[in-house]
Amino acid sequence: ALLLIVLFLALYKPYGIINFDELEGRDVLIAEREGAANCMTTFKLKEGNKFTERSFCFGPSEIKGHYRWVNDTLFFEDVEPGLFYEFALVKRSSLSSFHLVRYKSMSDTTGHELWITKNELEK
Repeated sequence: ALLLIVLFLALYKPYGIINFDELEGRDVLIAEREGAANCMTTFKLKEGNKFTERSFCFGPSEIKGHYRWVNDTLFFEDVEPGLFYEFALVKRSSLSSFHLVRYKSMSDTTGHELWITKNELEK
């Protein structure tokens, strides 16, 4: 009976019974990018000015902190300096496509670009 319950739950809820991502709050912005060797970076802004970056490349990593939204710029706070980006810009690349470009410092000229898949910042 226990084995049948475990098999049923595995089929019914394959990602787990509790979705911890929903407990952190509603997603306001989601940006992601797939890199070399199938590495995936997912960046989420949550309600309450919180952010989470999850990266899966030869093992999972996660960085959490707070952000401040000013015009079209995000400033990251409560993150150890040098380990994460200092700020990010929301840029329009075409009529319907937006990108989030993150910069390590004010002297960074290239940035790291992520594609925005969900944007509810303006609402």
